[in-house]
Amino acid sequence: MRQPAKLDSRILAYMAKNKFADLLGEVGFPTEAAPEPEVAVAPPKVGKRSDPAYRQISTYVRSDLYRSVKRELLMDERDFSDLMDELLAGWVSTRQAK
Repeated sequence: MRQPAKLDSRILAYMAKNKFADLLGEVGFPTEAAPEPEVAVAPPKVGKRSDPAYRQISTYVRSDLYRSVKRELLMDERDFSDLMDELLAGWVSTRQAK
């Protein structure tokens, strides 16, 4: 059986960080076990994207109109989706009132 070659400490340090370090250990090269990183638990999502009551849509709007709307929304500190929700709900209520 072949003896593994003596490795420089720099090579061993690299191997400890390398994704192939475990494979190198299996073929006879000594490797140091890297500590397992702690897994952080993400807080639950609370935005519209994860809310089943909302659905993402897309539409075409003239560029100049969109820029004007975004400018007004920034000054009012409002969201584009909130404006669309308000306008569409108003449109549906006027249609159903007829």
